[in-house]
Parts: sequence; structure tokens; C-alpha cells
Amino acid sequence: MKHSIRIISGNLRNRRINVIDRPLLRPTKERLRETVFNWIGGTIVGSKVADIFAGTGAYGIESISRGAQSCTFLDIDPLITKNITKIINQLKINQSVEILTGDLFLQKASFLKKSKIIFADPPFSYHKSFKKNLIQFLEKKTSKNCLLALEFETNREFELGSWKILRHTTAGNSSAYLLERSET
Repeated sequence: MKHSIRIISGNLRNRRINVIDRPLLRPTKERLRETVFNWIGGTIVGSKVADIFAGTGAYGIESISRGAQSCTFLDIDPLITKNITKIINQLKINQSVEILTGDLFLQKASFLKKSKIIFADPPFSYHKSFKKNLIQFLEKKTSKNCLLALEFETNREFELGSWKILRHTTAGNSSAYLLERSET
């Protein structure tokens, strides 16, 4: 079943993104996505961002719509990155994006060091130890003061490492966090 989600704000406001039916793909609810962008505010303008576990591409596309300089999309599923490429071309924003297919942990991931804001919304079905591995991996691959907008299944604890929680909210079975990387 095909459905679509809406870009909330910016120069692509009210444009629709087609969502393909893929295992583990769970689009973030619009209200929760809007909350995350309200937290980030004007920091998005001119920033380089990364949308890892890109899924629908909504976080990255919304970022470009709101004035981000560029976005790197990464997903392990080639059909998902093919769909994101199609959407990017339809929206005519391909000059400010890079789309990668592969496993985050096997990437050189140099784009993460250059990113001011990283969106990470991994599948909820991933084992709970995955969160710890993700946080530790991003700690090594990002710059100081990097913002991490993270969405996990509600009631799943994780270790922060050198990240501090700036904001947190829960909506249904999803919890969203805005973290900032401190010095290590």
C-alpha cells in the first residue's frame, strides 16, 4: 500500500513524499517531526546535515526545505535509497544532496564529521545493544557540538557517553531526543 507524508515547512512546504512499503520502514509521525524541527530552530539554516537510517528521507528533505546547506542520506536498503533519489529529483533539490546505500558501521562516514545536525531514526526492531553501539560510533565520528536528533522506541534506555540531552519527548511508542556532543 502506497501512502505519502507531508513536508511541514520551508520552501517545499506541503509537498508530499511517497512512502514505499518496505520491511522495517516506519515513517516518523508528522507531529513528532515538527517538534524535533522546533527544537533545532534556526540552527538548520546553512548547516550540513545527515539523515542516517534515512527511510522516507523526510528528515533530510525537511532540512533542505528549511534552509540546510546540504544533506547526506544513508540507508542500507537499495530500494529505499532509489526511492529517495526519485523524490529528490522530483523536488529538484539534487544539487544539495548526496545519497549513499550501505551499512552505517561499514562506511568511512567522513560526512558525519562535517555534519552540524544528524538525524537518526533506526528501526525499532533492532536489538537494544544497537543503541549503545550507535551512540559510541557517532561519538567517534562526529565533531564537538554536533546535534543528534534521535528517535527510539519508548522505554528503551541507552548510555549517553559524551552526549547530553537537550530535549526529550514521547509520542505513542516513539521517543525523540535532541542531543549535543560535548568535548571528550
